[in-house]
Amino acid sequence: MSLKIFLISILLVAVLIAAQPKLAVYGFRSQTFSSNDIASLNSILESALIDLGYFKVLTREDIKLILKERKLSSTGLVEPEDFGKMIGAKYVVFGNVDRSFGKAGYATASVKIIDIDSGEIVFAEVASVPMAEVGQAIKEMVSKIGYGKGGVYKKKSEALLEKVKPEKVKETKKEEGTFFSVGAYYIYYEDEYGDQVEGIIPMLRLGARKGGTAYGVNLYLGGFYRRYLGVFYGEVGTILLLIPYIEGGIKLGPLELSVFDVVFPGVSLTFTF
Repeated sequence: MSLKIFLISILLVAVLIAAQPKLAVYGFRSQTFSSNDIASLNSILESALIDLGYFKVLTREDIKLILKERKLSSTGLVEPEDFGKMIGAKYVVFGNVDRSFGKAGYATASVKIIDIDSGEIVFAEVASVPMAEVGQAIKEMVSKIGYGKGGVYKKKSEALLEKVKPEKVKETKKEEGTFFSVGAYYIYYEDEYGDQVEGIIPMLRLGARKGGTAYGVNLYLGGFYRRYLGVFYGEVGTILLLIPYIEGGIKLGPLELSVFDVVFPGVSLTFTF
């Protein structure tokens, strides 16, 4: 059995890898950086793309082998789009790195991705940084690349995500308000005279929720206190004046469903409005 599971795992991994779109690294162009510097930056770019895990990355070495097998040559004058078609890639990543004009000690680097099928630039990012930080800037630009059903996209920055947080706070306010709970419970006990009491009783509750707590009264002569923890809640209360109960439940959208009761087995639904 363990061998079978291992083989299935290997097969699944192989299928996932095969499903990854091919992304070819065209590399950086530059008029002010040496060929050795560009080679180093291309290596940083390749490693960062591989670490993303979204693509089957065709490195510069992979591309040389493909071109050799197909008896093609790349003179460096081929445009990224044509380059991608030559080697059968879905996407091509390219960019420019040059010393910043009028800003000593700084460089401007860009990373772009073109969709070979549509011919559109689907990702573009530019950074102006000190010369010693160009490699790190490339890694940070690559980290902003996202991939999903719609293809390559640019991830939202943390600054934009921060703007969304106040909206999330507003949403939590919807959890506050009054609610009505209706349920049916089975009871069985002996009264003070030794007589057995058995039957189905309704549980009707009116309450108010604020933050993570709720409280109110039930219409069967009692009260309750409820505490929320995420989608779960716990409740203690009394019924028939003095009989205590402990209840637990789960929140399902606007409804809350009782899943257990220590004293009385039964079910209840809570409607928040």
